[in-house]
Amino acid sequence: MIEPQNTMGVYSGSKVFQESQEIIERSLAEKPLEATIGALQRHPLFQGCSKATLMQMLQSGSDTVGFHPGGFLCRSGQPVDSLLFVLCGRAKAELRAGRLAQQAIVLDLLGPGSLLGLMSLIDSGPHSATVVAMTRVEVVRLDLDTMRSMLHNNLHWYKICAEIAAE
Repeated sequence: MIEPQNTMGVYSGSKVFQESQEIIERSLAEKPLEATIGALQRHPLFQGCSKATLMQMLQSGSDTVGFHPGGFLCRSGQPVDSLLFVLCGRAKAELRAGRLAQQAIVLDLLGPGSLLGLMSLIDSGPHSATVVAMTRVEVVRLDLDTMRSMLHNNLHWYKICAEIAAE
């Protein structure tokens, strides 16, 4: 199951959303690593992590990826090889009746701070929904093996993963 964080109902066309996007994008452009670490530290999974730990995690096989509107961040049924942490933009998590189905059921709207693929840290399962960019989306792709090794070194994370997944 994809574990999005609700972005408090801020519509992607609203002035508030656009202004916050501009602030995030300026911060990412000016100091990308510091901005990424700051964004990660605001997520419940990473709140207790030091900057040094997050820096190590980011330097161990992570990269930043951009998606244009209509681009697929992930597809239902595909194996999870990395966690996707949304830095900026809006996307929708949806289910389709079949691979070529035109109609989709929107499960959630995702935005900055959303984390995709979290349950795969525990159960190694595939993506349970398709996630499509609604605006330009930028994500940090976090290597799944690195994240698993960090989990094994910090059992407190298992509890946090379970709590987030239960929401």
